[in-house]
Amino acid sequence: MTSILFLSSLSFLGLGVQPPAADWGFMVRENAQALLFGLPTPLIPAAAIGLVSVGVNLLVDWQLARHNRDMASEGR
Repeated sequence: MTSILFLSSLSFLGLGVQPPAADWGFMVRENAQALLFGLPTPLIPAAAIGLVSVGVNLLVDWQLARHNRDMASEGR
């Protein structure tokens, strides 16, 4: 999760992936001015960053809980 947020932040600041390569942070940066006109364009890649980060975090938490439950049932 941290790496996705870190890379997106760097790209948003212009220090990450350089064009023509696509990156969600760069997409948000390119379309940030659209928010002034009421367009939701930069919110789409921002939502993708958030959904992937939260999804990966939930998946890892679920795997750790399952692993800990299995270890406890084995008596370790």
